[in-house]
Amino acid sequence: MKLLIPVEPHVFEFLTSPELHGPPPLSVRKDSMIGLLIIMLASKGPTELSKFYEDRLDPREIENPKWLEVVTEFPLREEFVMEDNLLYVGNALSMLFDTNALFFTMGYMRRNGSERGGFFEFYRRFAMQDDPDKQEALRAMSKRFRAKTRNLPTQKASQFSQ
Repeated sequence: MKLLIPVEPHVFEFLTSPELHGPPPLSVRKDSMIGLLIIMLASKGPTELSKFYEDRLDPREIENPKWLEVVTEFPLREEFVMEDNLLYVGNALSMLFDTNALFFTMGYMRRNGSERGGFFEFYRRFAMQDDPDKQEALRAMSKRFRAKTRNLPTQKASQFSQ
């Protein structure tokens, strides 16, 4: 089944880079990350959950979306593949991009000591257009993540032996 998923432009560039999936249309199997997202989110599940969680689970509208063309190699029921549910998939792919960028940069920073260099290398490696605003947003997210993990209590070996 051919699907058009709305994604942010930088997520489109990331997913269609030669390093990941290559040019569209993306061929997606059931056991891939995108395939699992489509199965979970482009089914009836998310819209039923919104009854219980109200607006916390509503899909976030994407401004100026690029349409990621995906061809699934597994059957889907067409009545469940609604526009709102594809928006959930687009939002989940956006979170996947943020997580990949964050951990790529943290690994680069551990090894080379440069956070900005990590973002530059991430954009270069995945053949993406350099976007200073997005890089600053990712840098702020990276700082929040590091601050949060820095303050976590560590367990000592003596706590485990009884």
